[in-house]
Parts: sequence; C-alpha cells; structure tokens
Amino acid sequence: MKKFSAIFWAIVLLSGTAFAQANFQGTMKYEFNFMGEGIEAYQAMLPTAMELKVLKTDVLMEIQGGMAAMAMGRTLSKTKTGVSYMIKDSEETIYVMDPKANKDEEPAAADPVITKEDEIITIAGYECQKYQIVAQSAQGENTSYVWVTDKFTIPKAEQGSGGGMSGMLDIKGVKGTPLKVMTTQMGMTVTVTTKEISTTLPDKKLFKLPKGYAKEPFDMAKMTGGM
Repeated sequence: MKKFSAIFWAIVLLSGTAFAQANFQGTMKYEFNFMGEGIEAYQAMLPTAMELKVLKTDVLMEIQGGMAAMAMGRTLSKTKTGVSYMIKDSEETIYVMDPKANKDEEPAAADPVITKEDEIITIAGYECQKYQIVAQSAQGENTSYVWVTDKFTIPKAEQGSGGGMSGMLDIKGVKGTPLKVMTTQMGMTVTVTTKEISTTLPDKKLFKLPKGYAKEPFDMAKMTGGM
C-alpha cells in the first residue's frame, strides 16, 4: 500500500508540472508509463492517460484509466486565484484545494537544483531540452527529469495551486512547458509523455463548476483511503 500511495502522490504532483508560464490554449494529451518491481500488482489502480484542456487562465485536468481516474475525477485550476477544484461526479462533490487555507501548515520548500543536460528530443512535434531537477522533500532528496519546449507556455497560478498540484517541479528559471516528466519514488518510476497537442479552443462550458454539488476541503488522506 505504501508503494501505491507513493504512485498516487506522483500522479497528483506530476499532473501539476505542466502548469508553467502563460499563453497556450488548447488540449494536451499525455500517456503514463510505470516501471518497478511488483508493479503488476497495482495495474488496476494505475492510470493510462491524462488530458489537459487550457482556456485563457483556466486549466482542466482529467486522469483516464484505472482506479486512479475514479479516485481523482476532474481537476479545474483557476490560476488567477490559485484555487483548484477536484470534481467527483460520482459523488456530486467538489473538493476545494485552496493554498491559502494550508499556508500555515506547509513549510516553504527549498528551490530545486536544475541542471541542463546534453539532450534534445522531439515530442509531439516540438523540440524539447532535457533538465535534471533535484528537489528536497519530507521524504528526502528526489531526482526527476523533464523535457521542456520553449515554444509555448501554459498558465501558472501566481499564488500557487492547491493540494500540492505544482509543488513538485516549479522549474524556476526554465522557460517553457514540460512535455515529458520522469520521476522515481520508492522504487517506482513514473513517466508522463505528451502524445498529442491541439490548439483548438476547448468548450468554455467545460470550465464551469457543476451546479448543486456539495463542496468540501480537499483531504489527500481521504482520497487515498487513509494510506
């Protein structure tokens, strides 16, 4: 269960790494790949894909496949306010992730150490520069790799997004948008790769919160069944 908890956290945090700077509008489709000893035991829980839709300053994320998709629903990030909303249609509930609500609980994280590497690859038609990111967390040092295009950027919450959505890789000093992210936690390697990019504007109705749903503060322990 500890390994799945780490994987779940990686999904939440990785999905926030694409929230970089500010001008892309459209849809980005990603695929997940998981590697590690005993990963087969978690296949039913793991997602297969992720979709980001961006309209002006709003970002809508939806995990697809596996029990993770059921657990996470859709997440709407309002970057102007820094507040994110996890929408669970099956529960008719919206979980609110407000960074200001947890301001006193979360110590400021040290800036990650960024190293530009000698690798450029093409992902979804865009040239991407590889960077190594070494960050410190409560679990110790974490080394991740990102492949970033400087051709466009997408909205970033000025006040920070709730629920740790962008806490893993702020990528300060690196302009652009990660199209591939690879990180390892507790022996499990998670790779998220962009497979398709469309600049067609998404339907603005998708960025409205459902009416009549209950609202509750976001609680990661509840989302992961107390793990």
